[in-house]
Amino acid sequence: IGSKTQKGVEQAIGNCLFTILQLLAPLTPHLAEHFYQRFRSVKLPESIHLTEFSEWKESNSNKKLEMEFEKAREVLQHVLALREEQKKKLRWPLMELVIVSKSGKEFSQTAPFLQAMANVKKVTEKTAEPKGDWKEKTLQEYRLFLDVSADQTLQDEWELTELRRRIQELRKQEKLLPHQTVELELASDDPAFISKFKKE
Repeated sequence: IGSKTQKGVEQAIGNCLFTILQLLAPLTPHLAEHFYQRFRSVKLPESIHLTEFSEWKESNSNKKLEMEFEKAREVLQHVLALREEQKKKLRWPLMELVIVSKSGKEFSQTAPFLQAMANVKKVTEKTAEPKGDWKEKTLQEYRLFLDVSADQTLQDEWELTELRRRIQELRKQEKLLPHQTVELELASDDPAFISKFKKE
């Protein structure tokens, strides 16, 4: 994690685990108690069976963020469809996704989510159509523009991704465990590529 959101992520995961243990307690009391004691802080009750379920508070709900995520999921589905139409595999990173909306601020909080899930290096939101050669998808409220071009650097990333995938397939065929190291020999007509990513 290691970012400004780390504390929030840790708190959310902690709350989820705590609630799961509370739900498991009546069914598997010993197992729930075992894990509770491993994660319990000094401020919590001595036993999972002494805890109380927290009450839902409306203040905990962020309706605006929930709606933005719903819109982001819809956009993501269309971006993935656009990638498929252009035969650009999801594991291949693309340069940029531009979302054209009325305000230009519809996805201010979910842009990182879209960037990661669509595997693009940059997500930009604008109020006007970008210039250049873009692949376009028009929705009811938004217009999506995806840059599917690739310079040599990006093409090298794609090749490296495919090479890693092939190596992992070979490891699985040989039933190698993650901690087991092997010697790898590669035959290539592009020695510069091998030299560039030798340590990758």
